[in-house]
Amino acid sequence: MDEEDMGAEPVYELPSDQDWLLTQLVQWAELGVNTGVTLFVNGNVVSGMLSSEGVYIRRLRREFADGLGDGAVAAPIDRAFASILEGVDALRQEEGPIPYPRYAHLTDAQVFAPGSDPLPSKQAISLRIKIASVDSFSLGKMAQAK
Repeated sequence: MDEEDMGAEPVYELPSDQDWLLTQLVQWAELGVNTGVTLFVNGNVVSGMLSSEGVYIRRLRREFADGLGDGAVAAPIDRAFASILEGVDALRQEEGPIPYPRYAHLTDAQVFAPGSDPLPSKQAISLRIKIASVDSFSLGKMAQAK
């Protein structure tokens, strides 16, 4: 690497197997613009709210805490999540949103299948989905017909 390259900004390129419009929606989610989407992933239908990585990790942290209660492993896992969040927040403050994120983070998500109730049926979940795995998508979050 010569001296000119040492201070150069990194070059980011959209992966060829990744939809540019869905990538843009994920970028906006990183800026706080949450959008309801329905994703078609390998024959599955997943619907939820596009959220930032930080919001997603905070939800996971809360879900773990709710599931673990006051058990012996609760405190170390909570500290691990705190450390992860510090790293994510610091990176976003230093570099801003990732130009071409590889993952979409869904909160309040459910998986839908024809002729059955959405999964999970009692409460929504948080999901991390590789954008390149999405076959197609539509705007709007699905809801079960009543």
